[in-house]
Amino acid sequence: MSETPTVNDATVRPDDRLGMALFLAVVIHALLILGVGLTWEGDDPPEQTDMMEVTLAHDEAETPPEDADYLADLDQDGGGVAEQAQIPSPLGGEPTPAVEAPESGEPAAAPEARAEALIDSEQAQTPTPAAEEEPRAEEKPSLQDLLDSRQQAAAAEAAALQQRLSQPREPTKRFLNARTRSHDAAAYMEAWTRKVEAVGNLNYPSEARERGLSGRLILEVTLMPDGALEEVRIVQPSRYRLLDEAAVRIVKLGAPYPDVPEEVLEGQERLVITRTWEFIEGRRVRAQ
Repeated sequence: MSETPTVNDATVRPDDRLGMALFLAVVIHALLILGVGLTWEGDDPPEQTDMMEVTLAHDEAETPPEDADYLADLDQDGGGVAEQAQIPSPLGGEPTPAVEAPESGEPAAAPEARAEALIDSEQAQTPTPAAEEEPRAEEKPSLQDLLDSRQQAAAAEAAALQQRLSQPREPTKRFLNARTRSHDAAAYMEAWTRKVEAVGNLNYPSEARERGLSGRLILEVTLMPDGALEEVRIVQPSRYRLLDEAAVRIVKLGAPYPDVPEEVLEGQERLVITRTWEFIEGRRVRAQ
């Protein structure tokens, strides 16, 4: 029985290596030429988040705007000279105007036309300086004006004088007291004093007599030229009201007094006598 010869599978010949290398080279070149790439099939990439644009403001407004177009670090209500809002360029270039849909079907105005309209409106709002008024020459008053002013001043002065004359004036007075040295004045005052003392002793207040009251007061008596009594005034009262009232009553009871001579009045209209009255121990009245 004959034996069949066997071949060893692990044995690689040099021709096999060359063929394998050529095959791999052809495959790699084909992948590079055809642009075939490998993709990674893993987890889904994260979704792109929304971006927030923030602009920088140089001037802060007093009140924040109601409808803000952009976000910034300060409140700002308008800026620049553009009529439309502009989005700042991220690369520092010219700002891009925001796109706004026109309310009507009319096309938007060109930038040059908007700039000219803005300049015209600013010029219209700027107040123009008023023309300087030329200084007026000083007008001199005419002769008639001077006469009228003088007549008015004279009329006002006459009216003031008439008003003063129409007002009642105080009568002039001649004053007598215990120091009077004139012969005529002293004689009249001595007669007047005796009469008052006599009336006072006859009408001495009974209550003051019963209580034995004594006191001293100063009276001022004003007489008219015919001796009539015009006024009695207490200059300095005593300790008792009863004695003060009794002194005033005694002077009134003695009126009217003798006529006042002209040499006593010395051209005055009233005679004023000031004397000190003393009630002595409820017995008598004495003038000093």
